[in-house]
Amino acid sequence: MSSFDAYANKYKTARMDRRNGVLQVTLHTDGQSLRWGFLPHGELPEVFHDIGTDRENRVVILTGTGDEFSGPRATQGTSSFPTRPSIERIDRIHWEGRHLLMNLLNIEIPVISAINGPAWRHSEIPLLCDIVLAAETAQFQDSAHFTSEVVPGDGMHVVYPLLLGMNRGRYFLMTGQTLDAAEALRLGLVAEVLPPDKLLARAWELAEDLARKPTLLLRYTRLLFTEYLRRQSVPAVARGASGGPPRAAPMISLRHGWTASGRRGDRPVLQHAALVGLGEHGFDGLHELSRRIHAELHGHAGARAEGLVDEIDVERVLER
Repeated sequence: MSSFDAYANKYKTARMDRRNGVLQVTLHTDGQSLRWGFLPHGELPEVFHDIGTDRENRVVILTGTGDEFSGPRATQGTSSFPTRPSIERIDRIHWEGRHLLMNLLNIEIPVISAINGPAWRHSEIPLLCDIVLAAETAQFQDSAHFTSEVVPGDGMHVVYPLLLGMNRGRYFLMTGQTLDAAEALRLGLVAEVLPPDKLLARAWELAEDLARKPTLLLRYTRLLFTEYLRRQSVPAVARGASGGPPRAAPMISLRHGWTASGRRGDRPVLQHAALVGLGEHGFDGLHELSRRIHAELHGHAGARAEGLVDEIDVERVLER
């Protein structure tokens, strides 16, 4: 487990402030807008890991500094690598790329992005957050890959086709298309567009409202929302970064209509059982819980699965 004091001032590209469980992470380069390069590429996977393993965090706000969220913007014909990196550096870049998005998705609390300006590089990071807010000055482009003669990767090849649709996503990546904030709102990339001076206040308003919710509600809602993203991102990001898919961590998937309570006094037996499985066996425990409940449901002759969980003693199922 991480503690805030241990990582609050640990990183050169991320400034951290926490109040009442709401952690604001402000990305920067020497106090100015983030300039993407080897340093943030190496730090951000560790930043997200530390945040995700600090149980005192309840909500995260991710934002940038100055007029841009991330840059610099690459111009057509330029390369992200002016000189070819060594094989050791390439291996490190691949390793960091695999962990960057997965460590973000491994944060088990809601994450709000406040995109303060153009996101020329790695805009997949703020777009993967649960609530995406953008300033009126925000713009989106993948300037670091195809237009710079680099095969799309780092999750960009996953996130944009997922959010825009396959055809529009591929067009965006291959043409260097720039989307302004209004178009991003119309296409569903962002949830709200605000004046720059009101952006962060709105993010904090939403974060403080979420932070008043029960802890387990926050954590398991986030797990539910990121399950599909994990399944899509793990093999694809691995191919985009290293050429070989790692093993995806199994997660529980509840059928529509199931409830989170057991029959005995409406106590949250299923939630308790999930915690037991997670604590003792990690995500494999949640996967095993899901498998056993599925088997139990189908053991009821003629019964329909939907809604039947209230008739099952989940704790007894786990003891088998």
